Amino acid sequence: MNQQEVQKDSLHDSHFKITLFLKTTSVKIYVLYVFSKFLCVFYMKKILFTAQQLNRFLLLGENNNYVIDKQYPLIRAFKRQNYLAIFCTLRIKKKTTTTKLGNYPTDSIEKIYAKFSVAKKIADAGNNPNFIFRNNSITSVLEDFNVNDFSFNDLLKIFFIKKKNSGKYKADFSNTLKKNLEDNFFNPINKFNRDYLASKINELIKNDKKGTANNLLNYFSTLCNFGVKQENFSLKDDVIRLYNQTNDIKKKVSLSLKPSINIDKQRVKRKVGKLSKENLILVEKKINQLLK
Repeated sequence: MNQQEVQKDSLHDSHFKITLFLKTTSVKIYVLYVFSKFLCVFYMKKILFTAQQLNRFLLLGENNNYVIDKQYPLIRAFKRQNYLAIFCTLRIKKKTTTTKLGNYPTDSIEKIYAKFSVAKKIADAGNNPNFIFRNNSITSVLEDFNVNDFSFNDLLKIFFIKKKNSGKYKADFSNTLKKNLEDNFFNPINKFNRDYLASKINELIKNDKKGTANNLLNYFSTLCNFGVKQENFSLKDDVIRLYNQTNDIKKKVSLSLKPSINIDKQRVKRKVGKLSKENLILVEKKINQLLK
């Protein structure tokens, strides 16, 4: 075989290797592409939220991918580093909101479904579950919760979570309302005795407890105003009526709530006696003007 033929065979062999490499690489890339698409579709599909299926997704899923609950399609599980974040999407009137139901496996599937059931009832009644669930005492007794049982005490707990006030202010705010409104504060908002507030204010003024009466009106008005500002709150109409009533009472008793001025005439006389003749003349002129 001459040198020219050897070079020709060498070139042919090199071309074959390059062609084989490109074909093999293309196959690998294509396989990886198909596999990635398969994973993407798989981890966004509907599955039954059983312990086995969720644990499998937790083990194999990629972060931020999600699966949809086959039984309740409004629920989705998002893969995080070491847990699944469970959310549901709910419609409130003409709007939608997303509510977190828990973290799996810290929260059991049963607990997640229980919270979903209550969240859906709250949304169906025209309330925002995220607003209601800010009260920890509600989320701890989900199976027994009824929106119509929501009280001003429940509203106060959410108010304190949203507002960053000092401990002293919170204590005075809470004690004033609970002590003076008594059972009305803990009963459902829609059963609040509107006549009780007016009678209580009159009682406090009569007993010369004007400071307490003033604080009671201001604190209760502030709490009602907080409830009125919530966008999706089915008891808002009841709160608005109480808010307006509270402001009406404040106007009626505004003069009675002003602190009385106690004048010690002897003390005034002693001060007048220390004045110079020039100042006494000025004081006398002022007194004559006031007596006209």
